[in-house]
Amino acid sequence: MMDILNAVVSKPAKVTPEQKAQRAKEREEAKAQRHARQELHDRANHEAMTHARSNNWPELTGTPRQIAWANTIRFNWVHKRPLGPTSRANLLKLLSPEQFAALPRTLLKHADSTWWIAMNGEHGSLTSFVKHQLDSEPRFVFELMFEAS
Repeated sequence: MMDILNAVVSKPAKVTPEQKAQRAKEREEAKAQRHARQELHDRANHEAMTHARSNNWPELTGTPRQIAWANTIRFNWVHKRPLGPTSRANLLKLLSPEQFAALPRTLLKHADSTWWIAMNGEHGSLTSFVKHQLDSEPRFVFELMFEAS
């Protein structure tokens, strides 16, 4: 009976100084990686915010973190994300050339950060987003028609 008790209550193995040093090194490396990722995010957010302001895009609403993230998403979707020939052809099957040209202006009307964040998470491509909007949001078609005219 005493053997069972000793097995249950036994002390954990001692951590050697080398193991402690290794763990400390791993924590510092992880901290440096988080810091580097945060700097990249901050730079991207600043670039997006600067571009939005210089092009008179609507100010986004939400918490400061939502706004920063949504500005970057919006910048990538409207300005940076190139459309390849296949994407362009697929969109032109769904939209008239005028509606296609009006698409960025229509997207930019959305000022709610959560809208941009949700849209980015749900749709991997502009074509996927447009298909979804055309199927489920009749207002989107009217917005495109209005912007195209």
